[in-house]
Amino acid sequence: MWLRIESFHPPSLQTTVDYTPVLYALYSESPDKEINSFSAFFVDGRLRLSVNTSGESDAIADVNTFQFKTNKWYHVLISHSCGKRIIGKSEAKVFINGSEVWKGSLRYPRMQQQYPYTVTVATDIRGLRQETLLTSLYGQISCIYLIDGLVTNSVVGAIYGLGSDYQSNFAPADREKVVSILGSESIKALFHEFLSSKIYMLFNPLASQDGMLINVATLNQMDEIHETSTNKDSLAVLLRGSQLCITQSLYQVLDSLGGLSALIPLLALLGEYRHGLFSDEDRSDSKKDVQLSTVIVPYLISNLLSLLYDLLRLQHLFVFELQNQRLIHILNMLLRPLGPFLDKSNVERVKIVISKIWNEDTWRDAVMYLLLDLSIWIQATHSVQMDLFATVYKVVSNDPKLIKNTIGLMYFVDQMTWHLYYETPTVGMEGVRDRDLRERMKDRRGTSTNREIYQVRQEAFRVIQLLMTECPSSDDMQLLNHALLNPVQDRRQLCDVLDFLLDFWEQKPDSVDQFLKHGGETVLVTLVGSDFPPLRQATIRCIGQLLKSKKIREKYETAKPHGLFVIQHGLNDKLLDMQTYKALRDLLLGQIHTPAGGSQAVSDSPCRPLPVGGNKKYPIDAPATMNLILKQLVRCQPADRNVVIRDLITITSNNIENCKIISSLSIITLLLDVYAAVMTDEDDESSATSNLLIEFLSSYLYQLLLCSSDGWKHLDILISASDNYVSFDVLGMLLSVFSSIISLFQNGKITNPNQLIQTNVCYTIVFIEDLLCFHNTVSSAVKAIQEDDSKLEQSGSESGSASPQSPALPQAAKVYSESSELNIEDTTKWLGWDLAFQSLELMRVMGLYKVYEFCKAVDNKESKFFFKNREMSYFSRPGAIARIYTRFIRLCLQYTSTTDYSDSDYNNKVTQLLQHTKNVITLDKTTDQNQERFEDIMTTDSKNFLAGESKGRTFSLLSVLADYTQRGHADVRIHSGVDDALLLQVVKTISFIFVERQKVIDYELTGSSPHTRINPPPWVLWLRTGTNEPGALAKFSELFRGVDWQQLNMVMLPIIDRLRKETADMTNPLIHRRRKAWHSEKRLQAAIEQQSAKSIQKLTTKINSGTVQMQQQWQWASSIQNTYRDLQRTSEKYWKILVTAVTNERGAWVVSQKDSIKKDNKKTFVIRSKQSTGSEHCRIRPKIKKDPKGTDHAGTAANTKGGKVKETDAVKITHHKETDEDDVVMVDASDLGGEDAPPLTGMSATFACELVVLMQGWSATLQITGNPSRSIFVMIDDDNQSIVQATNPASDHLIEKPKDDKYSIDSLEHLTLRRYRLKWTAIEFFFTDTTSILLNFPKKGDTSQVFKVFLGQIKQPRPRSLKTSEYPKNPMQELKKSRLTEKWLRREITNFEYLMGLNNLASRTYNDLTQYPVMPWVISDYTSKVLDLENPASFRDLSQPMGCLGLDGKRNEDRVTELTTKHDSLEAIGMTPFHFGSHYSNSGFVLFYLIRLEPFTTGGIVLQGGKFDHADRMFDSIQQTWYGVTHSASDVKELIPEFFYQPEMFINNNDVMFGTRQDGRELGDVELPPWAATPRDFIRLNNEALESEYVSTHLHEWIDLIFGYKQQGAAAHEFINSYHPYSYEQSLRDLEFNKQDEVFQRSMISHIDNFGQTAVQLFKKKHPARQTIAQLFNPMKASPSSLKSLSTIHRVVPGKAVVRIYLMAERFVAIGSNGVVSIHTFKANSPVTVSEMLSPSPTSDTMDLESTVPMGGLRVGRKIFHFEGASSVQSRAIQAGMKKCPVTTYSYGFLSIDFRELLFASGLWNNTATISELVAANTNPVVLQPLFGHYGVITCLAIAEDNSHLVTGSIDTTLVLWSLKLKGSSFPLASQKATLSGHEDTVTCVAISVENDIIASGSADGTAILYNVSEGVYERTLPHPCSQKIDLIEIIPSGMVTFYSRKDQLLVLYSCNGKLLASTDTGSCLSCITVTRDSRFLVCGGSRQQVPILNLRDAYDLTLLHRFENPPHPVRSIAVHRDHQIMAAGLEDGSVFF
Repeated sequence: MWLRIESFHPPSLQTTVDYTPVLYALYSESPDKEINSFSAFFVDGRLRLSVNTSGESDAIADVNTFQFKTNKWYHVLISHSCGKRIIGKSEAKVFINGSEVWKGSLRYPRMQQQYPYTVTVATDIRGLRQETLLTSLYGQISCIYLIDGLVTNSVVGAIYGLGSDYQSNFAPADREKVVSILGSESIKALFHEFLSSKIYMLFNPLASQDGMLINVATLNQMDEIHETSTNKDSLAVLLRGSQLCITQSLYQVLDSLGGLSALIPLLALLGEYRHGLFSDEDRSDSKKDVQLSTVIVPYLISNLLSLLYDLLRLQHLFVFELQNQRLIHILNMLLRPLGPFLDKSNVERVKIVISKIWNEDTWRDAVMYLLLDLSIWIQATHSVQMDLFATVYKVVSNDPKLIKNTIGLMYFVDQMTWHLYYETPTVGMEGVRDRDLRERMKDRRGTSTNREIYQVRQEAFRVIQLLMTECPSSDDMQLLNHALLNPVQDRRQLCDVLDFLLDFWEQKPDSVDQFLKHGGETVLVTLVGSDFPPLRQATIRCIGQLLKSKKIREKYETAKPHGLFVIQHGLNDKLLDMQTYKALRDLLLGQIHTPAGGSQAVSDSPCRPLPVGGNKKYPIDAPATMNLILKQLVRCQPADRNVVIRDLITITSNNIENCKIISSLSIITLLLDVYAAVMTDEDDESSATSNLLIEFLSSYLYQLLLCSSDGWKHLDILISASDNYVSFDVLGMLLSVFSSIISLFQNGKITNPNQLIQTNVCYTIVFIEDLLCFHNTVSSAVKAIQEDDSKLEQSGSESGSASPQSPALPQAAKVYSESSELNIEDTTKWLGWDLAFQSLELMRVMGLYKVYEFCKAVDNKESKFFFKNREMSYFSRPGAIARIYTRFIRLCLQYTSTTDYSDSDYNNKVTQLLQHTKNVITLDKTTDQNQERFEDIMTTDSKNFLAGESKGRTFSLLSVLADYTQRGHADVRIHSGVDDALLLQVVKTISFIFVERQKVIDYELTGSSPHTRINPPPWVLWLRTGTNEPGALAKFSELFRGVDWQQLNMVMLPIIDRLRKETADMTNPLIHRRRKAWHSEKRLQAAIEQQSAKSIQKLTTKINSGTVQMQQQWQWASSIQNTYRDLQRTSEKYWKILVTAVTNERGAWVVSQKDSIKKDNKKTFVIRSKQSTGSEHCRIRPKIKKDPKGTDHAGTAANTKGGKVKETDAVKITHHKETDEDDVVMVDASDLGGEDAPPLTGMSATFACELVVLMQGWSATLQITGNPSRSIFVMIDDDNQSIVQATNPASDHLIEKPKDDKYSIDSLEHLTLRRYRLKWTAIEFFFTDTTSILLNFPKKGDTSQVFKVFLGQIKQPRPRSLKTSEYPKNPMQELKKSRLTEKWLRREITNFEYLMGLNNLASRTYNDLTQYPVMPWVISDYTSKVLDLENPASFRDLSQPMGCLGLDGKRNEDRVTELTTKHDSLEAIGMTPFHFGSHYSNSGFVLFYLIRLEPFTTGGIVLQGGKFDHADRMFDSIQQTWYGVTHSASDVKELIPEFFYQPEMFINNNDVMFGTRQDGRELGDVELPPWAATPRDFIRLNNEALESEYVSTHLHEWIDLIFGYKQQGAAAHEFINSYHPYSYEQSLRDLEFNKQDEVFQRSMISHIDNFGQTAVQLFKKKHPARQTIAQLFNPMKASPSSLKSLSTIHRVVPGKAVVRIYLMAERFVAIGSNGVVSIHTFKANSPVTVSEMLSPSPTSDTMDLESTVPMGGLRVGRKIFHFEGASSVQSRAIQAGMKKCPVTTYSYGFLSIDFRELLFASGLWNNTATISELVAANTNPVVLQPLFGHYGVITCLAIAEDNSHLVTGSIDTTLVLWSLKLKGSSFPLASQKATLSGHEDTVTCVAISVENDIIASGSADGTAILYNVSEGVYERTLPHPCSQKIDLIEIIPSGMVTFYSRKDQLLVLYSCNGKLLASTDTGSCLSCITVTRDSRFLVCGGSRQQVPILNLRDAYDLTLLHRFENPPHPVRSIAVHRDHQIMAAGLEDGSVFF
């Protein structure tokens, strides 16, 4: 039990010395007065246990371990167990608040089961006998359990965990409810049969009756009690001094006030959401506002959230309210403006509130809109935001799968996008359609810095990563792609997303494939081209991460020159900044990682060069990146360019592998491009850059020469490619490069080169000779060839030739001028001197000068690499290296370097040259010796060649040395360092030559054979021996000028000339080689460019044609817009509902109404109203709802001054917008393309459309989303693109733009094809909440596609509410399918219902005023005081159009003649003839009739250009209107449906100021005919006229005119029924077929909009006439008095009243007051004639159920079920205590669905109702679902006529609306939809009508309240005229409500709009009221002074029409068969009276 001690010193006791209050005492007394007891009582605040057995001493146990305190609640459980064995001890335990506080041994009492027990609580046996008060407990006890069985510690803890609110018997049915509330699985074990069956006693204050407590223990145990005791032993008696106190907690009080809705407005006090709820006077001054904002607001928010938490914790039903009333959305809206004041405590409060929400949908909304919606938290402090995401992480980590499945990953990303941004969005906002949404994007980031925002975003990404890691999905990457293509994302946000992707890919490499699968390539291409460097950098890093996949590396061809086209495409036009370069460098080296601090931190840090030094190397990972970097170098800042080149040098230096990798990329051309770009700038940076480029080239080529057999080819490419550049000194650049290469070789100290290096160096030397000695000639020739090739290619491309002929090779100059090739400056200085000298040194060191035949040093294939068909290979010329070696010596001696060396340096270099000379001479000598040795085996050619080469070298060296000595002695010396000592060395070198080459020189001087010994001239001998003599230099100088030396010159000159000729011959091969190399490089570059262009084109095509990017952007935009639009729309909608609910006259926040007007000097309150848009029963709209924005339109009355009002004024209508509308004549299955439209799954489809609202079209977008959301979004465009009527600017403010709306596909009831402007391009959607929308689809084919999409949606699964899912058919086919005409002919439906059905099929709709439903004038008598509906003269001739009728309603020949003449005259002049230029229905006529109702009042003002029409022309009198339509040729209008059901259309309820007529009368209410006293009278009589026999038998004639064969064609002309051709659909088809001009088409549209549309033709033949009433019998419709009693069936429910009875097709169900359900089948004996039905009953007018004789035409069978509530004891106990009540507290309902018979029952003590299934006869029903929704006993229930809803009422003053899903195996069968409040006392009765969208409830407070079913909100109060308790209530299908009070026996009738229509004193005690389906009659049953009564009343005014023959017993229930032929009454004695 739960216990609270108020005091241990009760004030009523004079002494407390002996005060020992007893907690409980259990007694057993035998007949011999032996008493055994077990009791617990308190001594000084501690518990004492006592066992008393007669004849033995008491066993006492003190629980000293726990001290009780006063005024505090405790959960107390005492367990006493008996020892099972001889040695076992009895043991007692005491548990306080779930924990064991004491355990000890205690003797077990000898309680004897055969003797009765007595249990006392809060006293002992003395208190029971009222002997003393010293044992009475002064405190409170909630609920008392006595359990027969052991209870474990875990069970005790679980019971305590249930809390004090749980006071039931642990029935298994309670399990799911309790577990869902407490969220603990451990308590499930409590709700099994074991514990429930062990409960021996359970007394609860809620289960009480007449001062007695009822034992509500389980059924089986109670049966045992009944076996051994009497019935009264199951009851407990309250002793004197004890009181039953049923308190109401805060949540119960709140529930009766409106639930949580009553608390939510407290937040509005803290924000700016006043919305009329609080006045400006309520606001405090500015100082108080500051204090409120900074201190009080966070405190109040925390406390309010804490209160919300407590309420949710204590009462689970509030969770339903959170969901059903969208309170989460409202909280979101109200908390947003309070964002700056939120603190960490608020975050924690939100978290704990969410923790107590067990409903999944509500929990999802709470997490989304309270915790995750950053619009609330974004303006809070940084620390609060960090704490928020830490909390979010904890929530998500608890169940990431649930979060991801319910909320979705995209929501997190979108929240970050829209709120955690760095820059206010400007770019991409055009993608956001909603202007309000764009405004929300601004100024939402608060005061946070970018660094703080980054930190918060990282916390958010941590949550996203958790979701993606724990719950991976293939759609994750698609969602992130959406975010990356989000046009609203600022650039820094995108960097964050890419950084996150980079991290995630490192952890989940498999996700890369998903990224690419969902358009990732498109994303990267888009982002890499960004103008924001950090974004480019982050994108490149992501691409680098992708390249870790081998598959992707192959796809992007990272090792090829054109590879990584993804990046290349994006960077084409971008400047290479250092951040981008840094990313490219990381990509090149494979160093991809997410930088600390993100991309933004990297972008803020400088890009430092790669570290140099040590053995650190940088291996290349993505070679193609090198090309990207070099291409971008051209577009780079000079200083940055140097950093890049230094890095490239670092990467390639001493890294042969890197050079090998990039050697295949053809980077030399790119480097030359960079060099050319650099050389255009003349500054220090450019000079440094050029030097760095040369260094890089040299280093790179040097590495290749060391490692690659093709290394030399890159040198050739360099030389050949340089021919393309003229913008800089190419030769100088090349010389610098080769000079650097030679220097690198020298520095490398390669003394023993292998063959590969030797070969490459040899090639290098050859290339150096080309540059130094042949460059000018060859380069000029090659450039000439290039120009010719370009011209040929151009001409070839112009002529279409694919392969132009190559030009002829130019011939070299005949005379080779060496000096012209050497680039000599000042005739002495040679640019190539240093390079030549370096080359000599290299060849010396490497010994290459010894290579005579270069072709032998290399593979022959390699030597012929460039030339396949040539006579001579340049590289294979003999002796190339030795010759070059000699030539370089000669040139270096002949010319001086451009560098000014010091004297010593120069001398050293000349000395080295002299040594090189000696090397050549020595080599030649050795060669000659070898030649002599092997001369026998050498060929003649070889001998001659070697001899020639050797001599040439010898004599050329002698010549240059001699020349050097002479120039050295000249006045102008070669160099300042040339002195005699140096010249002497030269002379000695000459002497060395003469010595070493003795034979050659002697032979040439003497002409003798080399083998012949001759004596040379003396000077020769001197040269060989005397150079060391003193004066040798002078002597040699003399010799040089002498004849002897001239003789030698004569010998040398021919040899030297021959060498020169051979050199000249070399130019042709050189030119050929260079040309070929140039072509080869050109082809290679072209191939690279072509492949790159092809890859980029393929990528571009994928982007453009694949629509990946656009589709993702659209999906993102629609997703986020729909989320926020839905949130905003829902919040505002339900906030408005909430404010209305809590501020109405029955709400918790009732406010004084201030909208009032003065009339007759009295202040009168005005409630403005407007017509409801919902279509209800028979597609009527009888409801008038409150219009909070209503106005009296003051100042809009027309000015009537200045003259007489004309009869008509033309309203000019123009059109100013254009649309793309194509003709869709009709949509059928073939047009739709079959039924293969697939259902949408998670995706969406969109269509451009127009939302048609009355007479205005609004361009919009329809979006249909598939599973799981299954929603319909209608989003209105900011700028209306529809063709609309031109309006006066003065009325523009009256045109209210519709709001975006969302509908559930599952709420779709019907969709119908509609015409719009005579084209079948529109669809009307009908929903279960009675609303509808009309959408037109201007684009051809869209209408069909929409049907396809919906037919796909409704199949999986099909909405339960959808009545049809077929393709639209032709209206005539639809009519035939509906069997509407057959039903009307048989009088199964009324005339009104039939006409409304025809209007619907003919595309007439309430949503379009241009094709509004049309109804006929039926009465012609508007002058008589009494309307005689039996007189045919009172009716209009329905066979004639209105234009042919006279005032008497009959054909007027004068009007007919006039119309015929007009028709014939038009035909005579060649025009299409017609009779009526006006129409019977158009928008103007509708507004004319409904001008007193909004929104038509405003529409009338807009139509007239901002003012009302003149009062004299407005609808003022029905009689005058009839006069106008029967006299005016331009006025032939028919009526509208409202004339038959809407009396408010004739009353100026809104007090609108329409203006004043010319007669001075102010226009107000409509003047009615004399025979109608009130508008309601007129509606009733007009409706009766429509349903009269005369109209019924002639209505087909009017149908022929409007919908039938007389509508068009020859019959229309014959019967004077043709209208303007533009009103016909066929004319529109003809017009478009003939392709009329646009102006003409637009004029036709204007005509359609303003002058009417002829209805769709439904009948091609004459419509059949309706059967007369005599032909088809219906007794109730024919004459109520014809109803006769048939029989009385006894003992249907033996001994109990039949409180509910149901008549179905062939059976009836009776439910007794004792819960017995009796089901009977019956059939009428065939045939039952009309005379038999009207004849009196047989003499024996009663029958017994056992009788088999059919009585009165009925045959009856029987099946009985018993229902006794949740447990039979509860039912019996409650019923026993209510025997004296006239009506039981039980309420029942019955349904038969899908072969299941379901019973709904209420009135149980545990405040529940149950849904049970009747399974087998004579058994208890199976409880399928208990309904927990109230805090008090449920007193009444009602089921909607379509079985879709259940409503229950309770003593807690509330009602609960339940949504039912009874078909199939779905569960739950009922789900709570709304809690309805407003009553102040017990709800006594309730009724529901889905057709009328009404819930009506009556209460003991004397009021009836109307709510709507669709939204579950309050509408209005209907007070009892005498404020008496209401006992019965019913809803009349026509839209009226009647209720009855037994207190004053008054029967009251109200309209659904709150108007009291009638009341009557019945003089009877009624027990039941039933309404007939046709709304004509009320059937009432009950008794009058113990006399049973059953009578029939008129539902119009409650007039008593007929008293039936009195049944034998008082009537308790009534049912009328649906065909109105049989009525049954359930009687007090259990019989049924027919």
